Amino acid sequence: MDPLTKLETQMQHEMYKQIRLYFSATGIALYQGWGWKHDRINKLLKETQKAWNECGKDNSKSMVELLEDETGVELQNGQGKSWREYAFLNNDHPLNKRQLSRQQFYFMRRQQMTWIGSLVLACILLGIHRREGFGSERIQRLYDQIIEIGDSNKWSIEKLDSKLMELVGLSINDDFLKGAET
Repeated sequence: MDPLTKLETQMQHEMYKQIRLYFSATGIALYQGWGWKHDRINKLLKETQKAWNECGKDNSKSMVELLEDETGVELQNGQGKSWREYAFLNNDHPLNKRQLSRQQFYFMRRQQMTWIGSLVLACILLGIHRREGFGSERIQRLYDQIIEIGDSNKWSIEKLDSKLMELVGLSINDDFLKGAET
């Protein structure tokens, strides 16, 4: 298999994993910390698809840039790096002014793997900001709760999904994700 095709497949798997992790942790945080119930959480998580589609349609701004523009909250990747340091997250980056070779494109896609979780989380938080009017303080508080819940469950899909089902009666599975696309 072509290395770039293999990487694209790996990225799709990672995206699916990160969506399940962050949607579950967010649902738990909204239930425990904000008193939200099943229907409100379900609608909100499906609403995030609109923000994702908007970002994908335009591509002039990344999801983390949109979140920061609208809320003032800056997300970093797990390595403590800012989105401003990466061309694929920053349309104004000098590297975006030239054509990438196949090797450079492959390297860029490898770098994107470290940002998938942050992009998913930015999409969720942007959806909450837009739908519920959460400002920077509430977004930051929710972000901290999501990370704490994920950490306390060792970012295990099984643990987070089980806890979400137990508390809220919601499972972030294939059926849920297919419903979010419509």
